[in-house]
Amino acid sequence: MRNILILIMFAASLADAAWNDYEEVRELALDAGAVAALHIEAGAGSLEITGVSDTDRIRVAALIRVPGADADKAKEALDEHMVLSLLRKGDDAELKSYFDGGGRMFSDSPSIGLEVQLPEGMSLHIEDSSGSVKISEVQGTVDYDD
Repeated sequence: MRNILILIMFAASLADAAWNDYEEVRELALDAGAVAALHIEAGAGSLEITGVSDTDRIRVAALIRVPGADADKAKEALDEHMVLSLLRKGDDAELKSYFDGGGRMFSDSPSIGLEVQLPEGMSLHIEDSSGSVKISEVQGTVDYDD
């Protein structure tokens, strides 16, 4: 009987851990007035890029997911290991989105899903390590390394 109770408690704790995924959305934006190209360096997570005809801004919505982590542990990992930035570099813009080795502390890897909107004529240079990629309505040159 004691073994059955221990087994039930263990199963319940596993189920609870599976439901305790931390999720957060962050938004980034950058004036794209004279930006010729967007360089994206993305780690684990989906990437959806859409060209927009009447905009002069790059907009990013990032869905950050840390599986099996409570809010305190997840926020600590984000502060210490997450890279998420959108910056202008000369005539180009640079979007970085990944975890730098901090995912090893979790049972499943954290990820950052990105939804990017940019002027439709802007060129793209993408380095993506993991996850699905969808590119639509982009009329500029697309260079993609997966």
